Amino acid sequence: MGLGLALFPALGGYLFLLACSLTRPRVQPLPGYHLVFACALAGVFFYAVSFLVAVGFDLGNARVVKAALAHATLGEQYGTVVSAAVLSVILAAVVAVLVDGCALVVERCASIMSGRVPREMANLRAAERAGRLREVLLHNAMSERGLVEVSLETGKSYVAFVQKIIIGQPQSADVLLVPVLSGYRHPETLSLHLTTNYFPIIEWQQAQGMTGDLPVGVPVSAIVSVRPFDLEVWSTFPDPSLAGPRADTA
Repeated sequence: MGLGLALFPALGGYLFLLACSLTRPRVQPLPGYHLVFACALAGVFFYAVSFLVAVGFDLGNARVVKAALAHATLGEQYGTVVSAAVLSVILAAVVAVLVDGCALVVERCASIMSGRVPREMANLRAAERAGRLREVLLHNAMSERGLVEVSLETGKSYVAFVQKIIIGQPQSADVLLVPVLSGYRHPETLSLHLTTNYFPIIEWQQAQGMTGDLPVGVPVSAIVSVRPFDLEVWSTFPDPSLAGPRADTA
């Protein structure tokens, strides 16, 4: 196969990996040469299947293929190779559509049982497959209305409810937090010290007829760690100042 024809299977592999929702989250973060290698491997697979189809249906002797070979001044002996190369691109696109269709049906069924929006479920599954577990933990906390402790790159930490999370591309995911406590992590021991209590402010706002929310928007890329936080366990400490270093276990 010439270099020009070899580009067809590689293009098919690229279309499949980037168009299919199951593979796209895995290959998008890859460095350039890793992505090229992945596309080449996928292309080899689709070309092998297409070659078998071309031989089985004798596509090399089809009238359209012969006309194309004559126009490109290629001999008829290349008919099977050329038809398989072109078919590999078509096959990759069709398989990507079929896989996405099946995945959408599965996600829709799962959303009906869980009460979640299909697109939300699809983004969550994509984050799980890509290993973006911070987004998964934040999403679960939002669904369960549970508290989480979120530590940022700056050293700032929030104990908060998750009001909303937008799961998109790895660098564009954002989360809206409603903090109830905040503090910092010690730069050497990394122990958690909670210094600010938002409950009095929230209660005062609610008494004034306000929502009582103090939302904070944070990019997920700025979050170092996310963990569930049990307020009842933390509040059992007799001295709240001691809760900071021990709150890691909460």
